[in-house]
Amino acid sequence: MRSESRTFELPMKSNDGKQWKVVVEIKVENMRRLIYLHSTVQFVNHLDIPFEIHSMRDGRLDFCGIAETDSEPLDIALPLLYTATGELFIKPQDDAYEMSNESVCWNKFEDKARYIVRCDLSEDMKQGLFVALIVEEIPLKAERSRDLDDISYIVHIFSPLTLHNFLPIALRLTSPIQKELFGGEEVSLNVIPGQNLNFEVDYRGDLYVTEMLFPVEHQDLMVITLTSGEKFLVSIILLAVGGSFQNI
Repeated sequence: MRSESRTFELPMKSNDGKQWKVVVEIKVENMRRLIYLHSTVQFVNHLDIPFEIHSMRDGRLDFCGIAETDSEPLDIALPLLYTATGELFIKPQDDAYEMSNESVCWNKFEDKARYIVRCDLSEDMKQGLFVALIVEEIPLKAERSRDLDDISYIVHIFSPLTLHNFLPIALRLTSPIQKELFGGEEVSLNVIPGQNLNFEVDYRGDLYVTEMLFPVEHQDLMVITLTSGEKFLVSIILLAVGGSFQNI
């Protein structure tokens, strides 16, 4: 038997008739067959803050588990997954932040793969932590199928924007925060699409500046130009990868 993953139907349906399924992963290691059972929805945390995952069931929030900072997948228990709405909420594990204002509905992951939710700061509701949830579809074979005709999901937890500087010179971010990034450094930004980012570069005694809009719908490649009076600095290509921009 070779290594593979399949979905298997369970003898149970949700109230709206949705068939319960589980992912069965078979691995062959050192002449042994290892069988792992997974949920069809997992969360993977890429931030340095643990996040609680909660499910809306019967009008109340039920605790699903904690997506730790070690990037290990958190499986959502099936009774908390196959609910009437399929809504899931997140919350930083500490008490500094509230439950996310917005939910994500895993039943609609096929239609939308990127979400941004906000968790209000407990001491000041005017401030908050923005979190990007990126949905990865995993094509799978169904129980008796030879084709990849079923899907499971991994929800990746990122900051809304991570800026990587791969330039050989320092890049100074002046808004929304002040931060100097040397070559190879990066910073996670608590911003949402529609906000502006401001940069400065000190090059051969001249200060070059630019303002860039964090677009709602970004292209894979974007070009910005820094200016100093009538002088133009070589344009910077921004390569968008998931929730990040990389200067190259």
